[in-house]
Amino acid sequence: MQDINSFGPVPMKHEMLLNLLADYSAPNNKIISLISAGELIRLKRGLYVASPGKNGTLLSPELIANHLLGPSYVSIKCISTLWNDTGKGIFNHFTYH
Repeated sequence: MQDINSFGPVPMKHEMLLNLLADYSAPNNKIISLISAGELIRLKRGLYVASPGKNGTLLSPELIANHLLGPSYVSIKCISTLWNDTGKGIFNHFTYH
């Protein structure tokens, strides 16, 4: 079994967790116990992330937003602000000529 903490701040889908916990007779119960123990955080139904206190990394709001909302203008704008970019280079890259 691969350690859940090895995924760091990357959100994991329920199916991925089921594969990781396949050695358990009741993997869904193990997911519930990991949430109760504070080792796993439920972002929404079917999407989880390892607790930052357990894996030593900080959660990335941008990465979580991208998984929750999908690629969006908000995500791109947030990243361009984070990198002190106006975003024109990002949007020009996707413009068809």
